[in-house]
Amino acid sequence: MKRGISVAVMAAVLLGTIGSVALLTGCQTPGKVVSEETSSVCPMCKTQMVTSPIKGLTVKKHVCPGCKNVSTIDPAAPASMQDYVDPDQKTIHVCEHCKAAVSKCPLCRKQ
Repeated sequence: MKRGISVAVMAAVLLGTIGSVALLTGCQTPGKVVSEETSSVCPMCKTQMVTSPIKGLTVKKHVCPGCKNVSTIDPAAPASMQDYVDPDQKTIHVCEHCKAAVSKCPLCRKQ
């Protein structure tokens, strides 16, 4: 009787372990791309950009993808960056090659 209980307990533990592994791995097929997100391209140098939080940004240039206008940002004046960023946004695209922030300028946002 004890042997039957221990075999049942072992089987339950084994099935639980297999079930946990199956849940953790999900329905992914090895070697297949599940999802893909294209990043924006810098209008100046055509390099793919990264998304960065606006707070603490230290870039000195701003590029508008609409009008292609390049502006200088004063890092000493935090309000200077706010002039170029939509107030609803929490992140901005930054070109690591040009070291420029890329977002619509105030004039292009109004259009």
